[in-house]
Amino acid sequence: MVFSIERRKQDIKALKEETLDVLIIGGGITGAGTALQASASGLKTGLVEMQDFAEGTSSRSTKLVHGGLRYLKNFDVEVVADTVQERAVVQGIAPHIPKADPMILPIYDEPGSTFSMFSLKVAMDLYDQLASVTGTKYANYTLTKEEVLKRVPQLKSDGLLGAGVYLDYRNNDARLVVENIKRAAADGGHMVSRMKVVGILHDENNKASGATVEDLLTGETF
Repeated sequence: MVFSIERRKQDIKALKEETLDVLIIGGGITGAGTALQASASGLKTGLVEMQDFAEGTSSRSTKLVHGGLRYLKNFDVEVVADTVQERAVVQGIAPHIPKADPMILPIYDEPGSTFSMFSLKVAMDLYDQLASVTGTKYANYTLTKEEVLKRVPQLKSDGLLGAGVYLDYRNNDARLVVENIKRAAADGGHMVSRMKVVGILHDENNKASGATVEDLLTGETF
């Protein structure tokens, strides 16, 4: 059945009658991703979210999928490699979610600067290799001070040396959450929004064994 209000009724019925392997509280990207993995693994999975999916923390992100250019300053190549590879996976699976959005990184002549123009270019070249965009339209390049101020006149000009332009991505975070929720549902998970946890149940060993929830659309508690 299509993920819909009718499906919601069936999912609630299942939550009432079935014993789950895992109950996830919270429908942000962490909960949605966990539900996707659990459902795909064949576990009986339920997820409840008291608001709409992605309405909490996941709706207040930077909207970026960073490659982690700054980590290269500390030679954390493995971190950057993992990040850009995972980003490529998302792009391959759901190309409608991450959108290429090259970033301008201004460089100033000031104490404690993360990069100089030289070290920035080295880092960007390595970053491009890790992201497999060397030689493409998304390859990095540098700008002179004049070129930077022409593009971004609001920047402070004092001490400005120039800038680098490198690939980053914008992310529709709420859409990403919903896509994970829908796939988890397609794999048999019971994904229910507007369902508030009002208490945690415990077994005879005092271990968490379930939850008391309130359906915020009907007022029913079960």
